[in-house]
Amino acid sequence: MIALVDCGAHIGSSIKVLQFRRAFTSIYAFEPNPVLFPVLQANLSSLANLYELHLYDAAVWIHSTGVDLYLGHPESSTLIPGKRAHPRYGVPIDYQRPVHVKSIGLSQWIHATFGIGDTVILKMDIEGAEYEVLDQMLQEDTLRYIDELYVEWHVDRLLSISQDVHARIKREVANRTALRPWD
Repeated sequence: MIALVDCGAHIGSSIKVLQFRRAFTSIYAFEPNPVLFPVLQANLSSLANLYELHLYDAAVWIHSTGVDLYLGHPESSTLIPGKRAHPRYGVPIDYQRPVHVKSIGLSQWIHATFGIGDTVILKMDIEGAEYEVLDQMLQEDTLRYIDELYVEWHVDRLLSISQDVHARIKREVANRTALRPWD
C-alpha cells in the first residue's frame, strides 16, 4: 500500500497537489470543520475511481473521544484554546461557542491501519494541534510507519508553545522520518 494521509484536509487542495508527486493507492483525509467537510467530499468525489478513498469528518487528535473545535476563518479553526488567528484572514477565532466534533487518536489509528511494509506520506496542517499529536507519536514510536511527513507549524500563533518545545519536537521528528515543510 502507498497511502496519503491528509490531516486537516480543508477542501482537498493539498491532496490535488500531492497526488502528482507520488503514485498513491489509498488516500485518507481528515477534516473536522462541519462547513468544509461537504466541500471536501464534493471536491474529491472524482478521485474515488482512482484511489481507495477514505474521508473522515473528524479532528486528528490524541484520543478518539471527541473534542471542541473553535471556529474562525476556515483556514484557522483550531482545537487549541488561545491560538491567534492569522492576521491575513481578519476573522477572529470564536472561543465562546465551540463545536463538539468527532476525533481520531492519530497515533492509535496509524498503528491499527498500517504495517511496517506500507509506504505512508502524512500531511499535517492541524492548526496548532500538531505539537500534542506529534509528541504522542514520538512517545508511541508511531513515526516508524511514516516515510514522509509534511507539517505546517503554528508556533508563531500559539502562546502555549515555547520556541524550545517547538525546536525539540521538530528535531526529534526529523530524526525519525523525512520531515518536509508544508505551507
